[in-house]
Amino acid sequence: MRMRTGPLALAISAVALLGCSDRVDPVTALAPGGLDAGPISLSSTAPLPNCGFEDGAACGFFNDTLPRCDRGLQLNRMGTPLPGDDICVNDTRHLVGAGFRGTWTDWALANQRTLAVDEPLNWVQHLTTHNANNNIADGETGDPNQVWSMSDQLDLGSRMLWLDPHWTFGEVRLCHPLVIEVGPDFHIGCTANDRLFAYAVREIATWLTANPDEIILIDLEAYVEGHFDEVSTPLEEWLGTKLYRTSERTPGSAWPSRRELRAMGRQVIVGARGGPEYVGDDHFGGTTHGDHVPGTQNIRFIKHFTVGRTDGIVTECSGGDPSQSLLLRDAWFRVVGEDRTSASLLVNLVGIVRPEDVPDMVGCGLPLVSFDMLSSPRAVNHPRIMFHIDRLFQRGDLRRVAWYEPQPLLVWSWEEGDRGSSGDAALLRGSDGRWSSVSPSEQRRFACGRPRSETTRQTADWADTLGIEWRITTRSGTWREGGRACLDEYGHQGFVFSVPVSSHMNGRLRLADAARGDVWINYNDIKQEGDWVINQRPLANAGADRIVECNGHHGTTVQLDGTQSTDPDGDQLTFEWQGPFGTASGAQPTVLLPLGTHVIRMIADDGFGGVRVDEVVIQVVDTTPPEIRSAIPTPAELWAPNHKMVPVTIAVDVHDICDATPTCRIVSVASNEPANGSGDGNTPVDWELTGALTLNLRAERSGNGNGRVYTIIVECVDDSGNASTAEVKVTVAHDQGRP
Repeated sequence: MRMRTGPLALAISAVALLGCSDRVDPVTALAPGGLDAGPISLSSTAPLPNCGFEDGAACGFFNDTLPRCDRGLQLNRMGTPLPGDDICVNDTRHLVGAGFRGTWTDWALANQRTLAVDEPLNWVQHLTTHNANNNIADGETGDPNQVWSMSDQLDLGSRMLWLDPHWTFGEVRLCHPLVIEVGPDFHIGCTANDRLFAYAVREIATWLTANPDEIILIDLEAYVEGHFDEVSTPLEEWLGTKLYRTSERTPGSAWPSRRELRAMGRQVIVGARGGPEYVGDDHFGGTTHGDHVPGTQNIRFIKHFTVGRTDGIVTECSGGDPSQSLLLRDAWFRVVGEDRTSASLLVNLVGIVRPEDVPDMVGCGLPLVSFDMLSSPRAVNHPRIMFHIDRLFQRGDLRRVAWYEPQPLLVWSWEEGDRGSSGDAALLRGSDGRWSSVSPSEQRRFACGRPRSETTRQTADWADTLGIEWRITTRSGTWREGGRACLDEYGHQGFVFSVPVSSHMNGRLRLADAARGDVWINYNDIKQEGDWVINQRPLANAGADRIVECNGHHGTTVQLDGTQSTDPDGDQLTFEWQGPFGTASGAQPTVLLPLGTHVIRMIADDGFGGVRVDEVVIQVVDTTPPEIRSAIPTPAELWAPNHKMVPVTIAVDVHDICDATPTCRIVSVASNEPANGSGDGNTPVDWELTGALTLNLRAERSGNGNGRVYTIIVECVDDSGNASTAEVKVTVAHDQGRP
């Protein structure tokens, strides 16, 4: 950040967010090739440069005095004196990045980004470079923040570039002045020779095109005096579809993950902030987001950065005030960084990130760790670069040069040298928290965490956003058994086979195991060598709840159905069913269920440590009444009509689908004659029940009638209460000649 004019200017600069520069020796003859001929400017008819790009035509033919190129490039005359075929080729732009690419550190950092591919981008740690444009490689030698070009910074692992565009000398240029706003377009320390902002955007776009899987952040500390179009135009022209725009995000909502950004074809998020007069206007036509780094959490004063530890493991960090916790998961990007410019160090209010600071920042899981003088020990023999590095040392303040390589200190996961090629499964070593690639057939315990990206990529569904709750199984097994082991021991508490995706989570996992033993984590490259992934859990579907009609005495045969279960990774699923039948396997097993309501549990297993449970409720009912095939009385005819009671037994043949022994009984008896009618002997009680299917009937009938008929109703009821009835006739003939 910059100072304004006035008596407090020096003090203000010392507490500014991003440091300042005294620009004591603006670049002149030592600038990269071509630029010593003068600045490249844009005309009103050419709002964007169309020359001077890497491997493109040089500027200057016909309309300028001498051919020129963008910073970090030099002229190639192509062997002819004619200026028309001059091109711009690399000079100081690609010096160390290629040497870093392919190292174990580069592999490990890339692997950590892949590991967190489903985390909101502001929850993932990124190495960042402060005042990336103020670098020696581009000729900023007065009070530089960086050594290498932006292209090299990105190749060295930086994933956020802090840039300072200023409206000065009639253009938006990148500079690092001591004082701003002396006039409407004059900032002390900026010169007409400073690099055009548009060229920096073009350089970044070129790098993104060459690295289509990478996501980067850009932060603009903009002092452009309302010239918003001059900022948005190059962003639109060269980043275009790569931009994640303000219209694609609801303010305050979670930032997208790397996976989501890549699915949208987006590679870059640009944030912007400036002086107070620009608040509310710094969206630059929707190409940039407003300030997404909260000032209260932007702890750049390293001496105020504090950590809390439990058993030696970082569990808390803040900006000096315990209430100002940096362990938050919301919509902000939080940063800890440094400013190694001479002016900042002179006042000694802005701190320096020392090598011993970095592990603490990593242990906190801070999203942005910002460095000045991002270094690499690669051999560099470029005379211009070495000349100015030597000058920094000669000034006598060694704090200016952070000549250590911080990138390895940002690796919290794999043990040094392990590229995941020693085995197909990841093992966390309890002794130091580092990971090893080992054979998945080894016997180890398992790490169980709250559901996260292995279960759903919807951040809102993650109950433990910080990833601090972990369990370690008592059971040991091969890596593939992890899902089932966590389910059996901690599934009732909601834990699943999981993996930490940040150093802070990794530390919390270690704290969960007092023995500090080695444990399996949900990370593997079994399917494709070198392609390390978090195995996703299946989507288990045990089918719809249903009601089934009983179909047998010994249980109802029911076909279960798990065929609607799927696996996000396309893995072949196996199934285990648990219920009153015991256990069954297969996607559609047939089981026997008794009458009643049953909650049947299905476990879908993808064979790669991913299991998921679903339940189906099946109610077995019996709504079919028994079938009374026959009901035969013995005797069926009473004779002689001597008014005596005669024992009668009814034999019932009954069948029921579900109940092997329905219960039958006589429920009513009726007669076609009055109980005490004319000519029947004046005996009013003509029947009596003696058992469920036995009764006594009186052998009498009216002498004036045609004979008596007793109608007996027999009812049979099954266990479910379904009932059937049958009529049974017992007669008393009028005489032997007439039935």
